[in-house]
Amino acid sequence: MGWLSDHPLVADFDSAANHPLTPQEVAQQSNTKVHRVCGSGHRWPASPDNRVSMGSGCPDCGGTP
Repeated sequence: MGWLSDHPLVADFDSAANHPLTPQEVAQQSNTKVHRVCGSGHRWPASPDNRVSMGSGCPDCGGTP
């Protein structure tokens, strides 16, 4: 198990919405939902486990990572 900060999907971690929580404090296998933002600017809550293990993505972009 690693930290979310060590995974490429850290790029969609919404730092402003999650403040003061940082990716260095979130385990990749955590089931706790955190705020995400995709490259198109859509925001949604998702657990790191869903993003890292299951490859889920932005629901507005069709669920692609």
